[in-house]
Amino acid sequence: MRTALLIGIAVVAIGCEGKSNVPVVDPRTSRQEESEVIAYVDLRSPERLVKRFVTEPDPAYGAESPASCRKAGGEWSDFYDLGVLILREPQEGAKRAGKRCWSKRQPTKLADAGKPCSGQADCIGNCIAMSQDDGTWSRPKCQINAEDDICGPLYDGGQYYWIECPIP
Repeated sequence: MRTALLIGIAVVAIGCEGKSNVPVVDPRTSRQEESEVIAYVDLRSPERLVKRFVTEPDPAYGAESPASCRKAGGEWSDFYDLGVLILREPQEGAKRAGKRCWSKRQPTKLADAGKPCSGQADCIGNCIAMSQDDGTWSRPKCQINAEDDICGPLYDGGQYYWIECPIP
């Protein structure tokens, strides 16, 4: 085995004739050209920053009849489809799709809900910004409800990270 390895190395060395195709640059003379642009891209997923909370499933979402809905503490009412979204109220482009059980359970409000934040460490939940009517983003604030899906801009370490919205 050892002999075969040594023969393999010798063959490669002879085949290359001791030459390398990689250009060698003296680090003392290497300078960035004016036309060059250096960009640093963080390839780590921002999903690692998101805090998620385990919550009990609401029995109202599994109810399939008015009676089972009432028993689960929900309200049996119309629903509308808008692509992949299921809406309780009609909106432009949405089509009435039938009836379903809607939960009446109140969301779990976090203790620091709405507090201004400068990063994830400042919040029990997530430090997020919200889209405003004028197209700008609000100053980052702590997440309000534990059940909220986190998507859009999350703020941490002086940077915004875009979190993709989950589609059920």
